[in-house]
Amino acid sequence: MKKNLPYIIGHRGASGILPEHTKEGFALALEMGVDALEVDLAMCKDGALILRHDLYLSNSTNIASFPKFKDRKTIRTLQGKPVSDWFICDFTLEELKELRVKQVFEDRPQEHNYKYSLTTLSELIDQIKAYPKTKPIQLFLEIKNASFHHRNNLNIEDQTLKVLNKHGWNNAESPVYIESFEVSNLKKIRTESKVKLVQLIDADLLNHKGELVYDNQFGAPDDFGKYNDARNYGDLISNKGLDEIKTYAQAIGVWKPYIVSYNGEERTNLVATNLIERAHQRNLQVFAYSFRNEWYRLPLEYKNDPINEYLHFFNLGIDGVFTDFPDTAQQALSKFEESIKEEESFFYQLKKRFGF
Repeated sequence: MKKNLPYIIGHRGASGILPEHTKEGFALALEMGVDALEVDLAMCKDGALILRHDLYLSNSTNIASFPKFKDRKTIRTLQGKPVSDWFICDFTLEELKELRVKQVFEDRPQEHNYKYSLTTLSELIDQIKAYPKTKPIQLFLEIKNASFHHRNNLNIEDQTLKVLNKHGWNNAESPVYIESFEVSNLKKIRTESKVKLVQLIDADLLNHKGELVYDNQFGAPDDFGKYNDARNYGDLISNKGLDEIKTYAQAIGVWKPYIVSYNGEERTNLVATNLIERAHQRNLQVFAYSFRNEWYRLPLEYKNDPINEYLHFFNLGIDGVFTDFPDTAQQALSKFEESIKEEESFFYQLKKRFGF
């Protein structure tokens, strides 16, 4: 049976090489041949949707160097914990455009720090539409911390659909997936739009037994507390949980250990799960995050070679991978395609020789 090729999804652009969520990083990812781009949405106080992973600014911009913004630093509750920082929701788009961004990982290239500005969702859609391409580019839009936005009187879901409407991309045929780590907002979007949806699945950590742990701030959807829902993300990937997800979403996006578990302390003892099979039985696509090149992020069985990790997931039937390094993912995909051709050729020869 012919295997489908997985999506190579540029995670915040080509974020392993250039600062994340920048036009320049998106351009590089597109040049590397990605099938899709994945970005995070945050809403500023005048309604614009800025592409940022964090809802605060000190970690990824030069906000601290602006004396005029000194008094904007404040304390807000984020996923149950107080955070002291400059928050996107306290700035206008015009103010945010004054900032410049930096690489958030200290062990990645720093020479492009403070060269590039922040990007909006509309700017990215225009960039994708203008890119000369031979294949449609998919766009994965993660709504960041919806409950935080709601507590600050910002309806990020409505604003996202408005922007998609403006660009003609608010329909089932559009090259768009909307993602969230929360549940109620995706269910609400489903009643208002036919755009494709992805239920994101997280966990707090992976322990030494290869078990996912759910006892802290990333163990359950942030909105479950509001509705007194005692479930965690582990419950959502049970058969019952997947049955519920398929009523409103087309896919799940999971942390990699949900697909391949291992000893979280020693990075050994790889064990594949049956989640992909169970999701596919329910016509749910499965995407996994985040694929990175650094050796210390890889289980030891992959022998410090990220391509081995990609090939493992590709052979398990993953539908797409979120990667910080699209060029490495493309190298792995080429190897995977070669293996498919060899496999198909082998079976073709058997069929030709023995007539079955």
